[in-house]
Amino acid sequence: MKYAIYQRVSTGDQEIDTQTPPCLEWIEKHRGPSDITIVIYSDDNVSSGKKMNKRPALMEMLDELQRGDMVVVFKLDRLSRDIIEMVTIHRMIKEKGASIHSLNDSNADNSFMMGLMGLLAQKEKDDIKLRIHARHNAKKLKGERLSGIIPYGYRLDTETLIAVKKRGGSVVHKPGLLLPVAEEQEVISHMCNLFDEGKTLRDIALELTRMGYSTRDGRQFLPMTLSRILARTGRTRGERPRPVDSRFQEFHLQE
Repeated sequence: MKYAIYQRVSTGDQEIDTQTPPCLEWIEKHRGPSDITIVIYSDDNVSSGKKMNKRPALMEMLDELQRGDMVVVFKLDRLSRDIIEMVTIHRMIKEKGASIHSLNDSNADNSFMMGLMGLLAQKEKDDIKLRIHARHNAKKLKGERLSGIIPYGYRLDTETLIAVKKRGGSVVHKPGLLLPVAEEQEVISHMCNLFDEGKTLRDIALELTRMGYSTRDGRQFLPMTLSRILARTGRTRGERPRPVDSRFQEFHLQE
């Protein structure tokens, strides 16, 4: 019999090994007298939002499962936080003739309970997204950077330090306030005007090159780069003003 331990962590701040000892301890208590094999499958630094086919260790485990094997997880949300995906994984395990045990969820091998736990895991996933969104909005209102990358149009204020709370409760002070750069803000203004006129991202990139503007490192603007910059101004493709059809104007003029 094989015990397949699957573990996943979403950030580098979490220790993947903290999931292993409890799983091994449970197997030791419930292994029985027969010979067993233990295989550990680990997806490190993989967020819960990443699809199952993007998690190599999970796919390898599902492929190698055989009848009589048991999948052991520290918690069901290690498999997935998406209810449809969780049920799919559960079905794949059962179709192989294997079973599943979660140390922190009762009746993990029951289809109804699997669906219920999937709902709870998905709610937690949605709650996490809401917390991240709220935190980003708060930083944006304060003029603080949202990531380690300084966005185009701004520079980092090295004199003003902000308090950053780290995992475990400790607080460090580091630069985090963004100050606008006049030259780059002028380029962003041109981007917004062209976008509001109905220009495509490709046309905007060509027009900026014609005007002699370039990125911070001296390269030509690419449509993907423009999309990210414009998104920070609240502009998305779905919110583009629609140009008025000239034939429609002529029709009303004739009336």
